[in-house]
Formats: sequence, C-alpha cells, structure tokens
Amino acid sequence: MERIPMIVTLLAALLSTSCVNAEDIRTVEGLPMTFYAQDGDVVIGATFPIHQYSEHSPCGTELRELTSLQKTQAFVFAVEQINKNPAILPNLTLGFAIADDCSKDTTAMARALHFVQTVPSSGHVTSARAAGSGQNSTTGQQTTVTFFQPASTGSPSQAPLAGLGNMSHDGARITMEGFPGLDVVGVVGTESSPSTIHMASVLSLFHVPMLSYIATSPLLSNREKFPYFARIVPSDSNQGKVIATVLQRLNWTYVSIVYSAGSYGSQGLRAVTRAMEDTGACLASVIEVHQDFKKEQYDRIVTQLQQTPRAQAVVLFADLATCRNLFGAVARTNSQNSFTWVGSDALAGSLQDFKDFEQLVQGTITVNIHTKTSISFNRYFQSLTSRNCTNPWFRDFLEASYNCSFTSSGKNSNTCPEDLSFDQSSYKPEFTTSLIIDAVNVYAHALDSLLSGCNSSSESDLRDCFRGEELFPAILRTSFDGESGPIRFDSGGDGETTYTIQTLARLQDGTYDLLEVGRWDMRSQILQAWNPDDITWREELLVDVDGNPVKIPRSACSPECGVGEEAVEQPQARVTLTSPRCCWKCERCPSNTSFTWPDPDTRTRCDPIPPSNAGLLHSTGPAVPCADVVLLGVAVTVLSVYARNDRHHLIRASGRPLCYVAMAGVICSCFGVMFFAPNVTWVSCTASHVMFHLAFTVSYAPMVVRSYVIYRLHQSKSSQRRRESESEARSRADSRGRGEESHGGEGRRGKDGDGGRTDRGGRRGTGGDRMERHQGPTVKCQGIFTAVFILTQAGLASLSHVMNPDDVMTWMPSLSKRYVVTACVHKAIHGCPWASVSVTFNLLLLVTCAYLGFRTRRVQANFHESRWLSLGVFSASITWAIVLLTHLQVSAPHLDSLLLSVFMMLNAVIVLSCVFAPKLYAVYFMDPVTSPLGSRDSRETGSTTWRGLSRARRVAPATLDTIAPLKNATFEGSRTENDAVREAKAGRGDSSIIVPSTSGVVHRAGPTYALKP
Repeated sequence: MERIPMIVTLLAALLSTSCVNAEDIRTVEGLPMTFYAQDGDVVIGATFPIHQYSEHSPCGTELRELTSLQKTQAFVFAVEQINKNPAILPNLTLGFAIADDCSKDTTAMARALHFVQTVPSSGHVTSARAAGSGQNSTTGQQTTVTFFQPASTGSPSQAPLAGLGNMSHDGARITMEGFPGLDVVGVVGTESSPSTIHMASVLSLFHVPMLSYIATSPLLSNREKFPYFARIVPSDSNQGKVIATVLQRLNWTYVSIVYSAGSYGSQGLRAVTRAMEDTGACLASVIEVHQDFKKEQYDRIVTQLQQTPRAQAVVLFADLATCRNLFGAVARTNSQNSFTWVGSDALAGSLQDFKDFEQLVQGTITVNIHTKTSISFNRYFQSLTSRNCTNPWFRDFLEASYNCSFTSSGKNSNTCPEDLSFDQSSYKPEFTTSLIIDAVNVYAHALDSLLSGCNSSSESDLRDCFRGEELFPAILRTSFDGESGPIRFDSGGDGETTYTIQTLARLQDGTYDLLEVGRWDMRSQILQAWNPDDITWREELLVDVDGNPVKIPRSACSPECGVGEEAVEQPQARVTLTSPRCCWKCERCPSNTSFTWPDPDTRTRCDPIPPSNAGLLHSTGPAVPCADVVLLGVAVTVLSVYARNDRHHLIRASGRPLCYVAMAGVICSCFGVMFFAPNVTWVSCTASHVMFHLAFTVSYAPMVVRSYVIYRLHQSKSSQRRRESESEARSRADSRGRGEESHGGEGRRGKDGDGGRTDRGGRRGTGGDRMERHQGPTVKCQGIFTAVFILTQAGLASLSHVMNPDDVMTWMPSLSKRYVVTACVHKAIHGCPWASVSVTFNLLLLVTCAYLGFRTRRVQANFHESRWLSLGVFSASITWAIVLLTHLQVSAPHLDSLLLSVFMMLNAVIVLSCVFAPKLYAVYFMDPVTSPLGSRDSRETGSTTWRGLSRARRVAPATLDTIAPLKNATFEGSRTENDAVREAKAGRGDSSIIVPSTSGVVHRAGPTYALKP
C-alpha cells in the first residue's frame, strides 16, 4: 500500500502533460481491450470482475461466476431505465462504458487511466483515432480495441459513434490504435476493496467521482486520501461488530479467522478482533491468504485449522475466490466435519457462490448488506438471449454454463442454439445487483439536481456543469428509496444501511437456499429478529470433540465442566487474544459460588444467599453502639463540669473558646459512630463519610491553634530570658560598685546606681532588667483560624462526595464463605484522588500540631500544658497509622465499619484525656504548690504564685510574719513598701513587684505578691 501514492503521482505527472496523446500511452501487454459501451450526452464508467485473477498477467483467461455477468447487466439495465424515465435527466441521454478489472488491483488502476485522459470533442466514449490498422508509436505493435454498443434505433447522425464504424443490431466492432480514453463524469466500481483503493487514488487526483457498490474497507472512509470517493454500503468496522455479536449469540468463544491479504481482509480482521475483545471471545488461529496461493497452500491452511479442533467456528473475511478455494481444500482433505463457517459480505452474495460445495458448507452463516431482489431486473435478465443481448461477455458465460460453443472454432464441439438464455434452473439472483442499480440512480439524481441550475447552450457548457467539484457534493446530498432500501450518505461518504444475517440451509426437498436468520440495525446497533432455529447444521457437527451431543456446534477452548466442577483459568493455553479468559480446566467446586450456594442434594442448583447488612447492629451487635453512648455521656459530663468552672483562673488561662470547639469535635465523633450502626443506606453512607473527616478536624483544629499560641509565647519568653540574663550581670556589677562607694551616701542609688530600674516618677529604666509582656494572637484571631480550618475541611469533604459519591453495594467478600453483605463503598478511603484530599488535610493538621509541640517542649511557667497537647497529637498520629494500615488489609465490610467506628471513638477518648482531664484534675485535686500546671520557676525556688491558687484556698489576710522582707524590691507604679504590705494584709494583689529569689535570680511575680514559704 505504501507504493500507491508514488505510482499515482507518476501517473498524474504523465497524464497531465499536454503533449501526451492517447496513442502515445504504452499499452499494457495482456490487458484485454474489450469494452461494453454506449454513448450518450453524459457517460458513466464502470468496472466489474469478468475474468479471474492471474498471477503472471493483468488478466486471467477463466471467467468468474455468473454473478459477474449479472452485475454488468444490472448496470446496463439501470441506465436504460433512467433514459426511459422522463422525470430524471429530461432531454439528456445517459451513456455507459464498462471495463473488466479482472479481479486484480493493478489492472483496476490501469482501467482508471481510461477515465482520466483528455478526450477531444469528437466523441465521448473514445479518444483513440479510428484506423484500419497501424503501429503503436510506443510499442511498435498493433493494438486492437473492441467496443460493443447496443443497437441504436436512431439515424447515424444521431449516434455519436456512427462515424467510427458500421453498426449492426448485435453490436459494432471498431478497430483502433493506442490506449483508449473514456470521457466519463464518474465511475461505479469496483467489487473488491484493494482494487477500489488503487482506482480511487488515481481518480481522486483528477477530481473524477467514484461510487462503489460493495467495497467496505475502513481505509476508504479517509476523506483526505479519497476526497472524491463514496459508497452505497457502510464500512467494515460495523460488519466486525455484527460478526462478533453473532459469535456471542451462538456462544462461540474460541474461533479462528482466515482473511485475505489486502485492505479488505486486514481491516476486516482488525474490526472483528476489536469487537471480539468487547464480547470476550478469543482467537485460536489467524491465517492470511494471498491471491497467488496454490492448492497445496490451501491444503496446509486446512491442516493448520485442524490443529485446534475445539475451534470449530472459522470466520472468513476474504474475497469470494479465496473462500471457494478454501472450500475446495476442505473437500480434498475430507475435513468438512471439522468446521462451521461465518462469512463476511464477500461470501454468499447469491446461492451460486456455494455452487459445488453446498453439502460441505451446509449451515454457513454470512453477514451481508441488506438488499432487496429487483424483480424487474430478474425478468429482464432472464429475457436476454444470445441473439438480443449485445454484452460482449454474454455468449462467453452461456458457453461456460451450457458447455457448448457458438463458433466452430470453440473449445467445445457442442453448438449452442442462437436463442440460448439463462433459464430458471441456472439463474439465481445476485444480491449486489440492486446495489449497482442504486449506484447508477445516485449519479442520475445528482446530475439531475445540477442540471436544473445549469445553463447549457453547448456541449462544453454541459461538461462544466458536471465537473467533479460540483458533482461529488451533489452525490453526498442525494437520498431516496432505492431498490435495496433507503439510500443516504454520512459525512464521510459511507452509506447507512442494515445488515442481513443469512444461512445456507438445506430444505426439506433436499435443495439449498439462503435463509435470513437475523438483521442488524445500524442506528440502534442491535441484532434483531434473531432466529437460530432456522440454521440446519451438519449432523456430524452436533457432536462435540468430547463426544457429547449438542444442539449447536460448540466452539470453545475447553470442555464444559460437569456437575460439582468449576472452571479454573488455564494460563498455559495457546490463545492469541486476551488469554486466558477462554481456556480453563475443570476442578471440583468448593462449597459455594458467588452470591449463591449450591443445593446439597444434586449440586445443580445454586440458591441465592440472603445478603447481610454491614451496619454495626447487624454485624457486631450492640456492643459498639452502647460503648459509643457511654462515651457520649462521659463527654457531656466533662462538658458540664468544665462549664461549671468556667470562671476558674486555670480554665480561663487555657483558652476556653478553643476547648469548647474541641469538645464539639468529641461530640461529633460520638454522633458519627451512630451512623455506622443502622442498616446501610445512601444517607448513612454519606453522613458517616462526612462526619468521619469533619469530626477529626473539629477536634484537632483548636489544638493546632493553641499550640501555635504557646509557640508564639515561647518565642517571646526566650528573647526575654536572654535580656534578663544580661540585666542580672549588669546588676551584680552595679552592686559591687555601690559597695566601694558606700561612703558617698545612699541617696544616689535612686538616681544612677540601680541600673536604671525605676525613678520616682514611675518610669522604667532602659537597662537590661526592663521586662516585656508576652504577646500572642488575640482570642478573636484564634477563633478565626479555627473556623477557617473547619470550613476548609467541610468544603473538601463536600467536594469529595460530589466528585466521588459513596455507594451502597452488595458483594461477596470471600468465595470460601457463605456470606454476602450490603455495605458502603467509601471511595474517599480507597485511593481516589479527590477523596484522599480530606484525609490529607487531617494528616497535615496532625503534623503541624506535632511540630509545634516539639518546638515548645521546654516551655516553662504556666504554659507547659503543651506537654499534654503534644501527648494527644502523638497518640492520634499512632492511631491514624494503625487504622490506615489495617484498613488497607481489611476486606470484610463489617470489619471496615467496626474499624472506622473504633477509630472515631479513640479520637474522642484522646481529646478528653489530654485536653480536659488534666485541667479538671488540677482544679479539684492538685495542691497549687506541687501542681504540674503551676510555675516551673516557682517549684525551683520554693515559692508559689497566687495565680496558681484556688480562690478558696488563698491565704487571706496575710500577716507581716508571712510576708517576705521587701528590701531591694522594686514596685511598679507609685506604690511604696508600706502600700504593698497593707494590700498584702488586706488580701489584695493589685501591684506588680520584682522580688529577688533565694537563688539570686530575678523573677516577675505578675499581678500578685510573692510569698515566702
């Protein structure tokens, strides 16, 4: 096929040269120059396979089947009917020019050269110069071209061919030189797809439309390569679906394919195999056949097919000659009981295609274009005789059919009668004749549509109206009810029709006929009116290779399994397509099958297994739901106690709004578990999916924000400690300086010897002991951050559900157990990209919180509650890891629901234990001096703060004996030592003082006084 563009380009260059005349074209040796022609105002060309294929010459010597003659005469019949119809092409005569392509693609390309030459105005049918004899200017040999034209009733002046020779009623024989050119507006043909591809490649270069009546190769649908090609029939890509559907209806899952070399067979093979993949069938053997194969090669093909005896069904996607040669090999090898055949549209155009092989291939199924027999053409063809028919090949077919001769020099000594015709016994209708008639009518309708807008005052004007650029679009727009059915074209130039499934059936009287057993509708893509009971199989095929009787021949890779056996895949089987789904071995069945359970008596019936529900109440009983209710009660109790101590200084210092949000997450987790408990429905699946992700975010988003607050305070406190160390060093240096200068009086200490602490005006100095208050995000900002986290997760969970909604499915988790379950399919957890977003978001919250907890692990003072937050986060991380790894290994749906429920309950327990329990325990049971929530500095120095004491346990009023000496203490504001003492006695702590500790480290006591232990 790669050579075609180059060859066509060379031909185009040759023929487009203005100096090249018809007599200058080199003739093809061995190419018959016999044409069947009738001149007219407009001429349509055609090619039909009259002679058989020859490997060594352009044309063979043997005639094809009688169907080839029927096709030729159907074309002539259609032209005559159009000329008799005044409604189509009025005042215009339609002519024809028919050539023999000899069933060969290269010969068809040579025939295309007749239709693309420039023809002078002297005649339409031929451009060759009339002469008695002469020498060809190129070859030096005389070329005789013979034209046969039907008898004309008009005067010689009215017949365009009248000046070329003498005519009689049975035809005119004209001898000319050179390679004749035929002036045509379009061409009909050819029969085979390879020939059509070659011919259409040449004609498209010269904008000559070509309309095929039976070529079905998918390659011809390419509008870029074949811009001027159309066809009455659809592409083989649709025929492949029909064949695969027929195989599926007959339960033939293991078949062989024999296809002819070329575009028709290779493209058909591709269409069939693609359709078989969809139906689940497999190929046993794939064999390519070439046109030049000998009998011995066909015999080897039959032997190769017999090597897979279980593949009794053989698909034939080959031309008719190949099919008949293969049938001959089957007869020679006596292997007719080994195969049943399924043929493409090239086979069984008529009953004559099976001539001499009817008994061998009885039951053959064929897929053909749906057509209707033309009754008028059948009467016309049977009325033709050797006397009244001017077809140059008519007498040749009569001689071959009746084994006689019309001349004394013929091969047979029997003389044929002059009025010999094809009677009822020797004539069988050919299905493509109606398609050929429709093809001619397509040209007539297209020409008629152009004629109405054509102002043709001369012959040249008429030619301009019917140029290929205008004619081909008119062809695609044509639609009418033809002999074969409705005629219309799609955008690609392919016809839209239906397929008929036929079978070669043996009738009760012993004769054979083609019966319709089904019909494939192109638009609905459905096999309709399927009736396999009309198929008469060979009796020898109704016993399979294992000796078991069957109603339909069996074509499967492995035998059917018996009672109590199951089919197990057999990967080592030699299957060329989608192995190993078609081949198996039989083993004893286990005690169950999917969704059903074999009856214990005969094991021939499978009883349905009632499906169980994956809800927790059905799978695990009330244990988990009851535990969830108890946990919910604990959460509500903790919430009430927490709210009761809402004004406690410890509760207030721990971020109350965030704690309440975390408690809401705990309650959501408890309610989320409840959606796993009842019967599985779409509502429960959706709710459990959303609550699973949202509850975790509501619980841990406040912990992330709280950890961030502590982290900010930790950063500020670290900076302050560095400054305090520097201030302490300067303070010691100042003390040594004051000792050396004590004689200078103590008055100056308040001015410049105190390191710049506080002057009388209450202003703080600029020394290193200046304190800064810790700063962090405000309560409002903390709430905004928490809300953003929660709303983000809500949006992600909703988007995940919309993109991949959860579903309720019923399946059998294990084939070894009698258990069918109805459960939720949580696509959000099974690896779907959209669904994993919510899980990833929660994991990011955990990682962020863990990072902040690690950075604040050394926080002192009252803020080391980060220990508990970190403990909760790390516990949740471990739980996540365990649950995710376990979830991937769990296949039982009820265990999956149990796992997710327990995980949500564990999250609730972790939050209650690490966020709320330490605070409530410290409020009620811990001594403020040893409380782990107290100041680390206080425990180290032996002091405590009033902020760490419960108001009920605060020492009040203090006495002078319990108040530490306040020497060298610095008071903030305008307070004096006496003011501080009075306030301490009264139990008030409104002033901030700096108290030197016993360890020599300066500590900030905050708004309360430091008490000496």
